[in-house]
Amino acid sequence: MPTPSPNVPLDFDDCRTRQQVALCAVETTARLVRADVVTCDEMDLGAGWMFGVNNAQTPGAEALFPEFLRHADQHPVLQAYLNGAPHRALRLDDTGSDFEQTDLYRRFYAAFGIRHQLIAPIEIDARRVVSLALFRTTDPFATEDLDRLNAVVPRMQSAWKTCAHIESAQRDAFRQLGYELVPLTAGYGGPPLTEATRRILADRWGPHSWEQQLEAWKGVVANQFSANDPAPLLWEAPEGIEVRAVRLPDGEAALAVRAHPPHSPRRSPMWNILSPREREVAEWLVEGKTSAVVATLLGVKEPTVRKHLEHIYLKLGVENRASAIRVLLESDS
Repeated sequence: MPTPSPNVPLDFDDCRTRQQVALCAVETTARLVRADVVTCDEMDLGAGWMFGVNNAQTPGAEALFPEFLRHADQHPVLQAYLNGAPHRALRLDDTGSDFEQTDLYRRFYAAFGIRHQLIAPIEIDARRVVSLALFRTTDPFATEDLDRLNAVVPRMQSAWKTCAHIESAQRDAFRQLGYELVPLTAGYGGPPLTEATRRILADRWGPHSWEQQLEAWKGVVANQFSANDPAPLLWEAPEGIEVRAVRLPDGEAALAVRAHPPHSPRRSPMWNILSPREREVAEWLVEGKTSAVVATLLGVKEPTVRKHLEHIYLKLGVENRASAIRVLLESDS
C-alpha cells in the first residue's frame, strides 16, 4: 500500500477523488494525533475485498488482508458500527473486550504488535465499511486524541460522500456499456473487477496470464498518457477484449476493459483528422451518448465536451451531432 505523498492536499475541499480524501485523512490525522500507523481502508465483507492507503514505513499488511476479512466479525469496533453505533470515532480500549484473545488479533494484528486502536467511520452500510484507523503498539489513546479525531470526522465523511458520488456515476456509466474500470495506481482506486469479467479474461488468457496482460497495458498507458499526449485510446486484443485509456475525475488514467466489443476500433482516415481527445469524444458520440454522459465517462465537465464537439463539427464539415455521427459511421463502412 502506498505511503501518502507530502504533496497531498490538507484541505478536504481540495479533494476530487476518494483516494485523495483517504490520503488527506491519513496525513491530516497523523498531524493531529500521535500514532505508529494511520490507515484509511475500504472493505466489502460480503464480496471479500479490502484495500486502502497508510503511512506505514514497512509495507506488508496487504498479504494478511484475507486473514482480517476471515475474522472481521471479531472486531468489536467494526461490529459496533455495523450494529448501529453513532458514526463517530471509538477506541478499542473502551469496548471492554479481551481482543488479544481473538483469532483476528492473533492472525492479523499480532504480526504488527498492535495493541491500541482508535477508529473513525467514514462510510458504513450493511456489508461495506470505510474507516480511518490509528494504531499504537504502546500507550493507550487518550480522551484528547478521541476528541481531536471526532472534530474532523464530519469533514472526512462529507468529502468522501461527495467524491464517491462522482466516481460512482462514472463507474456506473462505463458499466452500463459493459466496461470495467481498472485504476493504474496501486492501493486505493476502487473495487476489483467483477467476478464475471475476471472469468471472461481468465478464459481468454488463462487464470494467471490475464493479470499479466492487464499489467502490461497499465505500463503502456502510464508511460504515454498525459494531459497533452494521451495514450492510444482504444485497443482490441485478438481474443476479443477491448481496452480503452480513460480519465478519472482527478485527471489520472485508468483502463476501461470489456469483452466482445460491439464494433471494431475506428481506423478510417476521417477519424485521423481528429485529435486523440476528439476521437475519444467521437467514440462515445457514435454510441449515442449525450454530452452529460460523455462528460461523466471522461471525468470532465460538460462544457468541455461541448467545446470538443464544436471542434469535431468544424473538422468534419458538419453542423450538428446527427450529421457528425452519420459521417463517422459512413467512413467506417
